[in-house]
Amino acid sequence: PLVLNFPINKTNKLTPENAVSLCEEIKWAINQPIDFTDQVDRTLGWLKERGIQRGDAVALWIVNSVEWIALFAAIAKLGAIAVPVNTRYRSEELAHILASSQARILFTHSSYRRINFLEILSAIDASTLPHLKEVVLVNDSLPLTSGSYSWPISILDLSKATPLREPD
Repeated sequence: PLVLNFPINKTNKLTPENAVSLCEEIKWAINQPIDFTDQVDRTLGWLKERGIQRGDAVALWIVNSVEWIALFAAIAKLGAIAVPVNTRYRSEELAHILASSQARILFTHSSYRRINFLEILSAIDASTLPHLKEVVLVNDSLPLTSGSYSWPISILDLSKATPLREPD
């Protein structure tokens, strides 16, 4: 099997003073307490704790952010399949993508600007997505009505995740 060695790790070691990612006001560098490599490694550990394995599909229905990049990098390092989903998609398109990809986990937000992601998701018949086991909110908190959804909803909390370093 092909092992993906990230140029990010190599670049961080060669030029630690340079920012790894710049997104709005967030700048991560290798010498910061929580750097991008650590974020990716914690995300990788979190995914493994959830049982995600090489070849599993993981859907990313989130806005452009550092978290999106870290999730994408961790999914790739794991050998899983990242399934980016356009945030403008509504229930019909989302259901098609999730069914076609057989995604096991969907990362999303409860809402962003005028888009209510959970409302769109709740319009999908869960029986059409037997592979989807969990919905994970990124940079969010559980909605008060979390019990009314067809899938378990959790929050991506990397503070307790064990970083999993892969060889460079």
